[in-house]
Amino acid sequence: MDMNPMRNGINLLADAHFIPLRDKSISKTLCKSVLEHVDSPRKVVLEMKRITADEIILVVPNIVNLGRMWLNLKHPLRKVNAGTKHIQGWDSKLINHIANSTGLKVLSFDWRLRRFNKMGLVIRQLFSSHMIAVLKDVGARDKTD
Repeated sequence: MDMNPMRNGINLLADAHFIPLRDKSISKTLCKSVLEHVDSPRKVVLEMKRITADEIILVVPNIVNLGRMWLNLKHPLRKVNAGTKHIQGWDSKLINHIANSTGLKVLSFDWRLRRFNKMGLVIRQLFSSHMIAVLKDVGARDKTD
């Protein structure tokens, strides 16, 4: 799947809390490295839900990454993502929580690492710096119906 916005869609600069688009006007939304920088990730996800007709693809920092865990052990009194400007780190439990609280369903999680793809899930989770989650509105009708 090609995710280049210049080739396959629009490139919009706006406040993620207030996106100036009509309801369900976008078929798919890619939100890459945004949620960890906003004060209200839930509000941003709700706004993406409002404008998205099909799937929301989130790419967020993986809090289960060994490097991040090591920083947290070295600096236990600092924020979750020590040494970064990130407000939050993310794991599958937190993504599930924000999805459920906004009426979305998690379709899949992925930890993409080219050299570890054939290894077990735990290895990929520990070494991947980012996590990809695909969400869909539970109230939206599936195209296969």
